[in-house]
Order: sequence, then structure tokens, then C-alpha cells
Amino acid sequence: MRYLLSLCLSCLFLSIVQAQPTQHLWLLGNPADIPPGHAYWGQLRQELEQAGEPVYLLVAGDIVPDCDGKQPPEAPVDALLGLVRGLDGVQMGILTGDRDWANSGPEGWDCVRAMEAYVNKHASKNVDWLIDDGCPGPDMVEIGDNILLLALNTQWWNHPYRKPIPADAVCDEIVEAAIHEEIEDAIKENQERNVVLAGHFPPFSLGRYGGFFPMRTHLLPPILGGIYAAYHENVGNARDISNERFEKLSEYLLGLGREYENVVFLSGHEANQQILSYYGNSLVNSGAPLSATYVAHNRLARLARAEPGLIQLHYQADGAVLYTFLRYTGEGFAAGDAGTLYRSPCEAGEADIPVNQVKAPCLAPSRPVEASAPALPDSVRMAAGPHYAAGGLHRLFFGPHYRTSWAAPVMAPVLRLDTAYGGLEVLERGGGRQTISLKMQTRDGRQYVFRSVDKDPVSALNYTLRRTIAAAITRDQTSSQQPYGALAVAPMLDKLDILHASPRLYVMPDDPKLGQFRSTFANMMGMVEERPTNGGKGPLPFGNADEIYKSYDLFHEMYDHPDVRLDTREFARARMFDILIGDWSKHEDNWKWAGFKKEDGVYVRPIPRDRDHAFSNLDGFLPWLAERQWAVPNLEHFDYKIKSVRSLTYQARHMDRFLGNGLTREDWLQAAREVRQALPPEELERAIRRMPRENFELSGKEIAARLIRRRQDLEGYADRFYRLLARYVDVPGTNKKEYFHVTRNPDGSTLVEIRQQKDSSLTYRRLFLPEETREIRLYGLHGDDHFLVEGKAGKAIKLRLVGGAGEDEIRDRSEVGSGGKRTLVYEKNNDAVLDLGTEGRAVNSWNEELYYYDRTAFAYNTYFPLALISFNTFNGLMLNGGVTFTRRNFHKRDFSARHKFGFQVGTLSNFALSYDGQIRHVIRKWDLLLHATWAQPDNFNYFFGIGNGISYDEDLFNDDYYLVRLNRLEGRFGLQRQFWKRSLASLTVGYSQNNVPVKANTILADSTGIFGAGELGIADAELALEIDLRDHRVFPTRGYRLRAAQEVGLIDGDQNYGVTDLFIEYFLSPRLFPLTLGVKAGYGLSFGDVPFYKLPQLGQNQGLRGFQRNRFAGDSRVYFNSELRIPVGQLETAVVPLRFGLIGFYDMGKIIQEGQTEEDWQASYGGGVYLIPLSRSYTLSLLVGASREETAVVSVALGTNF
Repeated sequence: MRYLLSLCLSCLFLSIVQAQPTQHLWLLGNPADIPPGHAYWGQLRQELEQAGEPVYLLVAGDIVPDCDGKQPPEAPVDALLGLVRGLDGVQMGILTGDRDWANSGPEGWDCVRAMEAYVNKHASKNVDWLIDDGCPGPDMVEIGDNILLLALNTQWWNHPYRKPIPADAVCDEIVEAAIHEEIEDAIKENQERNVVLAGHFPPFSLGRYGGFFPMRTHLLPPILGGIYAAYHENVGNARDISNERFEKLSEYLLGLGREYENVVFLSGHEANQQILSYYGNSLVNSGAPLSATYVAHNRLARLARAEPGLIQLHYQADGAVLYTFLRYTGEGFAAGDAGTLYRSPCEAGEADIPVNQVKAPCLAPSRPVEASAPALPDSVRMAAGPHYAAGGLHRLFFGPHYRTSWAAPVMAPVLRLDTAYGGLEVLERGGGRQTISLKMQTRDGRQYVFRSVDKDPVSALNYTLRRTIAAAITRDQTSSQQPYGALAVAPMLDKLDILHASPRLYVMPDDPKLGQFRSTFANMMGMVEERPTNGGKGPLPFGNADEIYKSYDLFHEMYDHPDVRLDTREFARARMFDILIGDWSKHEDNWKWAGFKKEDGVYVRPIPRDRDHAFSNLDGFLPWLAERQWAVPNLEHFDYKIKSVRSLTYQARHMDRFLGNGLTREDWLQAAREVRQALPPEELERAIRRMPRENFELSGKEIAARLIRRRQDLEGYADRFYRLLARYVDVPGTNKKEYFHVTRNPDGSTLVEIRQQKDSSLTYRRLFLPEETREIRLYGLHGDDHFLVEGKAGKAIKLRLVGGAGEDEIRDRSEVGSGGKRTLVYEKNNDAVLDLGTEGRAVNSWNEELYYYDRTAFAYNTYFPLALISFNTFNGLMLNGGVTFTRRNFHKRDFSARHKFGFQVGTLSNFALSYDGQIRHVIRKWDLLLHATWAQPDNFNYFFGIGNGISYDEDLFNDDYYLVRLNRLEGRFGLQRQFWKRSLASLTVGYSQNNVPVKANTILADSTGIFGAGELGIADAELALEIDLRDHRVFPTRGYRLRAAQEVGLIDGDQNYGVTDLFIEYFLSPRLFPLTLGVKAGYGLSFGDVPFYKLPQLGQNQGLRGFQRNRFAGDSRVYFNSELRIPVGQLETAVVPLRFGLIGFYDMGKIIQEGQTEEDWQASYGGGVYLIPLSRSYTLSLLVGASREETAVVSVALGTNF
């Protein structure tokens, strides 16, 4: 009977397939290239009319050719809207491109919003403007029954000027991490659908915007043509994929392609037709409606045509996805190339065409569906994670953690879906960074979630690390989490009167009610808790609130509505509790917020959630190392005492500074006292005993002891936390009109009040003390705000007033006795009124980001130590160490200064001390460079004489006859400008005291006329320009690099010299052959009295890799290097993926010395191997060189040996 049922269901599914129509998705990019009134519009409409089945026409950006004066031209928009007006069965979705954003110009955002308003006013009902207000997205659109379209506004990433930011309160998600998580959650939660990710820009392209050009572009004009191509491929302007603004999104999307399968990426930026295969996914670009530009061909290309037309995708009910290139002939459209993107899982086909993994209705179930659930026990004994058990050595390095708790079996009830909580219906799989979860709903509409006890935190890693040993280590470190910690947290929160979910431990049964999720969740241990969500058929939302907010939704509301007010004292109490239990993972996604409507607005209470990292036990050597503040800044071991409050609160630093900006020191101390009073030791132990009783002796008793000890010091931790928050305070207003009133008091304190202009209601008040706060930063956001600063003080806290958008009025009537201008005003609106008195100063900066509020702009100062051991024959065994300090401030968000201190100590009486400083943007985008070195000796090792034909004696070499020691004390400073990603221009000056001791029986003692021996004081200046157009800094495969440097100097006040150095290098990797050719040509010239150690050199590290270092020196040098690399293979090792290959090289060079006639070129040759573990940034090259003098000169280098 069961098999008859299965057969009937199969027949039913087949009939469904036959009945369901094919869903067509047409891709039209760059419609701006079609003139209004052109025949193309009517011909395309005719094709749509004849489609016969549902069509979704995706317009992938560039609707208008340009936008002048903030108002886009109407004719191109009208032509597009008229294309589908009155067509049943056709739906059109519109994305924007760079041309719609005023060709990435300053008025781009205004243009897009004006175009959106025009479309919404004039479009028919079958037109969707996919992403509102210029936001980044993603917007989700369901197309038919089995396609989910994720629309991205790629120009939001690419746009160099004003665009939506969180404080504008117009976008739902505008934090990149949150956007990424939403995209990945959508993909993971829609495995039953065909996922289409669409944007104007493609993540990769074989066209000109992807850096691919015909050979004639590289060759003509010679060299300059190649440089032009390399610039667009590796640096890029606003239309190139490689430009540094879009590059991050491109890398992220390509990473998605490596992680997931059967995702189709749609774009319309390139003026050609492309369908590329990428790790089981497809990149589809169609942006040449009327005319096309060059497109390359390679192994990824399923379709690459420089022809006009558009691409159609056909999603069939059996799972097959077909494509057609509809070629435009000028007279109309004709069918061009056609093929299969994905095969149906129901039918056999070509092996090189991937199978669509989306479930197709033609597949009959593999077994009959059981009509009722099997008999289930009430409870089972199960271990949460027996695989975390480990031996002694593993525990020593990776930590004992809570491994005994994970491995110990405990009794857990079985979740009965038909009766628990009144009956649970499975909805969908949930998202999350490390937890596997399942969303469920009761009959009355309340939602619950089943969250796995065991975790998989690998998704937090970079895609390249997810298949390496780093993934295995990360999974193993789940054992640092207390598996049952959430059960103990809930009763403590009850005592604190903080809203929260109350998890219960269950084992999910192997129940057919799980449906498609049965194979994943059956027999899994997890916790069930109520989800704080809005609505339901019956009861009020969670906690009887009127509204439940996600964090970013709450921030949006607070920016827009001054009457949405958080209970900040309850928030402070919740944060002090987090500190007590050591929960270091309270980032924005681990909170929800309950809104209660009152007469004067909305009162908001916090709902902390996700207690995976409470009581984190980071013992063991490697976790201890990772816990250092310079390593992983957000880790903190749950111990008897807290070492770093900063690390413990790091993930919530932006939220704490935003929501807690009105709290005083006393507020935080009071919150700590309330936590202590509500949770005496006996309550803490009682809560810990809520975990399974088997766990108490294993780890619960120790947790309780540590909690009790931390409780005693909680007020001290509150004070440390407050001091972190109070030093620099950001106080944003809202997007309404407000009064900012600042009063400077004689004792140095500063009172800040914010009132609404509408009714003078007070929305913010805080007294700042100078011993606690260095800067107060007030932000007006939108609206015509009024700022008034008044009062007298001997010394005062620095104020930064940022007007934001709107016609603001800023007046400073204060008087401060000392300290310079204490009110700095940032206002770009020409219509703003500024009356700055004696204390105010208007800041005029090129940096646009200073003029708007960014909640996530704050960054801590950091440091990073480094130590390593090295060896070479000159220095012996060397201990190298140092520390780099990175400083940040308001004006310089990436960093304001870097200070690197280093040292070297060797076994051959060598030592060196060094300092390198970089002060960011001291003159616009020019950095100040500082350098100091004391080295005995410096890295100049050998000297063989001057000239091109100088020979050397191997026996004398072994006796250190040619060995020299250059002792140097040097100081330098100058300016440097970085541009085009890695290119540099610099001007530095310096002075060095150099000493080369002359020892008996050495070349310096036996030679005459060698200038530079003994002591010399040298003052010099160097001007350098380096243009780096390579695809990678360490191990390039394509592109150019050019460098020109001129050094001039004065020796002991009366002897002049100069040294010129030039080189150009080029890397070429043909598309048809997997090899790389690198060539480099260099020239050096000197004049005047040049010390021998500053002369142009040739040798192992200077252009001739088959000779000793510094082998030749003289007035000038010429050299040529060539290198051929051939990839051999790739190994997926248990540690990291490893690529490797072979290298062969041939070098030529010669020294040109006045008075010498030696004309022969020196030549060297050799080969070796390269290893690429993980990525090209870590490439190691091992080369063995030979020449007329040497048979095996070995060199090991990071990256290329050029």
C-alpha cells in the first residue's frame, strides 16, 4: 500500500510539472544606450508580447546617459516605462547604475532619488523600483514559485560621494556586516528555490571594465598601451571593477560563489554578453542592447559575445535552467546562442553542466511519508558534544575548556512537536553566525526557535579559511563555550527584571513533521525559546510590547523620532550583567528591543539574547595567546578577575557609545550595585544549578565561584567601563529640528542639553567633567538645527559641532581662558549661519566623512608586537622583534599615526634599533614620514671592488676578505602620498653618521681610492615615485610597476653626490596558457663623490641572482631580468590549500665605470619552486642561481625574487 501511495505521488508530481509554466527572466542592461524613439523599443515590446509565458524583465541599471543638475532626463525613463505598459504577464524590476548616479558624480544620490520619484509617479503597476532611496539592499523579490531575486544596489558601494548613511534613517540595513549576513541567510534559508543575485556591476567580467582588452590595446602605443590596460585591470576608475571602493564587494560576492552553488549573478554594466561558470554558479552579464564592446574568451566562458541583444533565462518546472541569447540585428531580434545553465535533477545530461540542486517537483519522495509520528520516549541521555573530548597534548595547546561538560551524557526531554507549547508547526530554517536553528510557530501565532547546543562558527571565517586547519581549530574552540550556560542566565535575568527569552533544553525527535529539515535536525540537542517578534494571530508581541525592534531598526527609529526613548538605566543594568557573566559577544545582532507606546512617545526596553559566549573558558596556550588585546580584540577569558573590560565589551563598543552616551559615572555604578543586590551569592549558585545536574560537579561549581568573586568587584569594573566610554562622547540629535544648548562652567564642566524646536521638550541632558572627558561631539543630522555655546571657563572640554544636512545656525558666545580654540565647527551648507565668536573655528577639510555622523566611526588605539628568529651567514642567528602602535582620532578614521619600534640582536655581535613613524594626512593626503636607525652593522655585507670585470678569490671570500661592516646612525623625515591603491610619491631628507672600520687583511685595507671607508657624515634628500599597476603586491601575475628615485647628498659639508635609480617591470599571463612571464629592466647612475656603499650595485639581491650579493659596483648599472613561472598543481592539505609551481630565470647586467673598458655583460640563470599556501600574500620562492663564478646561489624570498 505504501509503495502504491509513492507511485501515485510520483504521477501527481509529474502532472504538476506539465502544468506549471516556465518562468522567464530577461536581462536588459544599459538601456541608456537606446535613444528614445528608436525602433528597438517597439521591437523588444513585440518580443515580450509574444513570450506567451510569465516574463520578469530585469533592468540592470544605467537608465539614463547622465544626470545634470540633480534632475535626470525624462525621455529615457519614459521610453523604458512605456516598454511594459499594458502588458499582462510581464513584470519589470529596475536597478540603478553608475550613470544614473550622475556618472558617479557629486549629485548622484539626488539624481537617483529624483528618478525614483518620477518612476513611482508615472510607472504602471507592473513596474517595480527595486531598491528605495539609493540604499544598498538587498531587496528580496519572489518571481513565480521557485525564484528568489536578491537585488543589490552595487553603486552604493561604488559611489565616491554622498550616499545614504545610517544616520539618514532611510535604509533598513546599511552596515556591511549586516548586509552580508542577510544575503547569506537568504541563500541558506531558500535552498528550495533558485536564488538570483542581481546588481549593475558584476563581481567579475571578461570585458574592459574587468580589465580585459584586445591585444592591440596592450601593444599600441608600445608600453603605454600596456600601462593603460594594467591601470584599468588593477587600479581602476569609477567604472572599473577593480576600483578600491567596489573591490570589497566584488571579493565578497566571489567568495559567496565559492561557498554556495546554483546561485546566478546577474549584471548589466559591461556592454557585451557574458555567461561565465564559477564554482557551480553562473555570472551573467547583458549590457549591450544596441552596440557592443570587446569581450575576452577563457575557460570560464559559456557565452562571450561582443554583439547587441539581451540574454534570457528560462527556469523550467523540472529544475532545468536554460539560456538564450536574443541577438539584435537592427531589423529586430533573432535567436542566437542557446544552452543549459543547469541540468534538471530528473534527467541525465552532459557531465560538464552542473545539476540544479534546487528540489524539483518531478522527484518522487525516496520513501513513503509516514502518516503519524513514531512512538517517542519522554527523555533521552545524550552528550552535547562527545567529539570535543581530547588528549593531554591537545588540551595543553588548545585548552581543556568545558570538554568534560560537552562529553558528559545528560538527561534531556524529547521535544514533542504536537503538544509542546500547545503544538509547534515548523516554519523555516533560521540564520545565525554559528548556531543551526529552526523557526517554529504555535497555533496562536507565537514564534519559537530551536537552537542547536553544538555550534559551527566556521561561517565567521574568511572563505579561503573555511577549508583549512583554521576551520578545524575554530570548530574545536566551540568547547570553550559552556553548552548549558543559557539555562543558568535566564533565572538571573528574572531577578534583574530584564526582558529575555527562557530557553529549555530538548532533543529534537526524528519526526516526519520536520519535513525537509528532518535530516538536519533529527536527534539534535538544542534549546527552545520564544522569539521576540511582532504580531501573531492572538497575543501581543513578546513581553506584551507594542513593537519589537531589531537593533538597526531601533537606531533607525531613534534617528527619525526623538520621542523613541530607551530605558538607558535598564540597558546599563543589562550591560553590567554581561560583564559579570563574561559575555563578550553582545554585538548589535544579539539584542532585540521592546517598544511600549506611551502618551509622550515610545518607551523602549532591551531584550538581550544569545548567550553562547557566557562563561567562556579560554584556557590553553593558543587561546591564551589569541585572547591578547593585540591578537583577537574581543576575547576575554571568564576568570575570577577581569583583565580587560575593553576586550569584554569590544563587540558592543559602537552600540554602547550610542545608547549609553547620556549615562554618567554614577549611573553605571548604580547599575553595578543593582546587579549585586539582585544577585547575592546564593542566587548565583541557584541559577548555575539550573544547568543539568551532571554538569554542576564538572564545571558548574567553578563557574559559581568565579561569578561570586567577579560580583564583589563589579563596581570597579563599572568604573573602568565608564572611563572607556567617557573620554570621547558622540551625541547625535535626530532628523528633526533641534536646539543644542552647551554651557561652559567656570569649573571646566560642560552642560549639554538638546531640545526639540517644535515644543521645547528636553530629549538629552548631561553634565560632562573635564577629568573624564576630552571631547564632546554633537551631531545635528538632518533638519535646520540651532547650536548655541555660551559660558565662561578657565579651561574647557573640546567641542566638535557637526551640523549635518540642513540650514543650521551655529553660534558660540563662550569664553575660555586657555587651550586655544575649543569649539570646532564642521558645516558644509553654504546657507548655514555661523557666528563663532572668539572660541569657535570653522573646519574646512577635504574629507567629506567628517561632516556626517557615523555611529561606527570610533576605533580604539591598538598595538601589535612581533618576534621572529632568522639566520644568515653575515649576521648569524638573529632575534628580531618590535611593536607597532596605531593611533586614531576624529579627523583620521583609518589611523592618525603609526609608530613602529624594532630591534635585532645577533650571535655575531650584531645589533640594531629602529623607529619608523607615519603621521597621517598632515597636508591634505600627504603623510609625514619619520625614521631613525642605529645599526652595527647595517645590511651592506660585501664589497668586491669597483668595476664590471672585477674578479674575486673564493679562498679569500671564505676568509672574510671581502666582508665589510657599515655601522650607521641615521635620522630621516619627509612626506609621502599614497594613490592608485599601492602607488607612492615621496620626498624625504635625512642625516646619517656612517662608519666603515678598515681592518687589516681585507679589501678595504689593501685597496686605494675607495671612497667611503672610515667615518662620513652624510646629509641627503631623496625624491621617489613608484607607480604600481600590478594585480598583486607580493606575487604578481599581470601588470606594470615603474619606479624612479633621485638621491642627492652632501658629505661632511663640502662633497656633493647624486644617485639615480630607475626600473620598470611587467608581468604577463596569457589567457590560453597557465604561465606567467615577468620581465624587468633597470638603470642606475651616480655622479660626484659617492661612498662605495651608495654606488649602483649588481648582485644576488640587485639584478643578478646567480652572483654573490653586492658583487659589482660602479658609476652606473644596467640590468635585465626575465622570469617564467609555470603552475604545476594544487594540494588540498589538512592544514591549508597549497599551490605550487616551477620558476626559471635569466638575468643580464653590467657596470659602467669611467676609465674602464670592460664591456661584457654579466649573465646568471637558474630556477626553483614557489609555494602558495592559502593566498598569494604568503607566497614563498626558493631559487638556485648560477653564473660563470657560482654554481649554486640559494635565495629564499617572500613573493617574487625580482
